Amino acid sequence: MIAVRRKLLAAASSNDERGAAHYNLGTALWALEERESGARRLEEAVAAYCAALQELSRDRVLLDWAATQNNLGTALWTLGERESGTARLREAPAAFDACLTVTKTAWPEELAWQVRALRDETRAEIARRRATEKWARKSRNPGGFALRARVLKRSRPDKALAQVEERSCRNVVSSASMTIS
Repeated sequence: MIAVRRKLLAAASSNDERGAAHYNLGTALWALEERESGARRLEEAVAAYCAALQELSRDRVLLDWAATQNNLGTALWTLGERESGTARLREAPAAFDACLTVTKTAWPEELAWQVRALRDETRAEIARRRATEKWARKSRNPGGFALRARVLKRSRPDKALAQVEERSCRNVVSSASMTIS
């Protein structure tokens, strides 16, 4: 299936044909990726959708352009869900927004609602991950505690150890109470 899509891409002679061929290649790569492990095929699908957007003109093929933006956003979201960071997730809402500039009037309301829902879910996941990262950074060094412990360790090692143990216990207790509530 992939080989056929690549041959069609090589044979394409116009921007619209190349755009459609890139789109179809991206869709085929994504379908293949669902049967394989890893993200290589999905990364290739993202590249194919980006290449399709370089060829497709929003003015000439509005609905194809919007569908490509939607698939790009969904592929980026899928990659972002598999990663611990937010890099891919942060790219997805822009593609969904671009799709929605067209689809809110041209697609059935249910489809536009699905795009909005996925965009909003992506934004919520980004916010959740950022909050988690912020909390993790803060809990690793609350109030510069590690620096104070190093300074105390040089002057009074026994007091430094007691403070480290006390602070660690407070962090565990507060983390547990946050989890319970």
